Amino acid sequence: MSAQRLICTMFLSEFATDVLRWSGRSPRVAMSGRSGMRRLIVNADDFGRAPGVSRGIVEAHRAGILTSTTLMVNLPFSRDASDLAVSVPALGVGLHLSFCYGESLASDAPSLLGDDELLDRNLARLQGRLLVEDIDREARAQLERFRKLTGRNPTHIDSHQHVHSWPEVREAVAQIAQENDLPLRAIDADHRAFLRQLGVRTTDHFVGDFFSPGSMTADRLLIALESLPDGDTELMCHPGYDDAHLADSSFRREREGEVMLLCRSDVRQATAGTSLVSFADL
Repeated sequence: MSAQRLICTMFLSEFATDVLRWSGRSPRVAMSGRSGMRRLIVNADDFGRAPGVSRGIVEAHRAGILTSTTLMVNLPFSRDASDLAVSVPALGVGLHLSFCYGESLASDAPSLLGDDELLDRNLARLQGRLLVEDIDREARAQLERFRKLTGRNPTHIDSHQHVHSWPEVREAVAQIAQENDLPLRAIDADHRAFLRQLGVRTTDHFVGDFFSPGSMTADRLLIALESLPDGDTELMCHPGYDDAHLADSSFRREREGEVMLLCRSDVRQATAGTSLVSFADL
């Protein structure tokens, strides 16, 4: 196995297996219904998490390849981020549901709360006690807050820590996406098949291995962009500028590195044969 393929296997997430299947044939064999087409959504999570994060996301869109972001609507800086988005109308803005960070917006969702009456950040504890009806109430309340903040529907839905993909949660969130005709992030093939059975729009592929210290490097990002399969791919990232309001986060300086990478000229050039789109184009 070549060094390049080894790196692909390590970091290209769910479609790495597809990359290896291309051995001995053209990497442009259609992997979806969009034969011969490659479209890429570069989505930044955590819009509204902190002012520095929101500014970094906008910069990665203005000067780089970022096409989409998802807004956290239950935090003190959510409105500031929403206002900032007005300055970049081409940036797709979706909803970043949070069931495990920030304030609960539902009138009654006790199974999601920690001892401090905020959404429980302990994922193991949350998963062991959450009630589906509380997930439903919280998700609907956050969708309504998004509409009030922005005056429009989100381009799509995803969630903090991928909680929307948990087996006990996925149906409730998918139902809301279906009712509102909104695309939903699929993090693997099983999740994608589940959504498509319900008629919920999603991408054909997902690259989400960048959320760890040092995991997004120029070489890895370039390999990802050069190895894209046919169809629609979402590349998840977490750009931003360090901010005092990230004191409770273990992922801070890495965000600035992602801003710089997404704006590099060689990274922009690597997308020359790919259509950069947002979830609004699905």
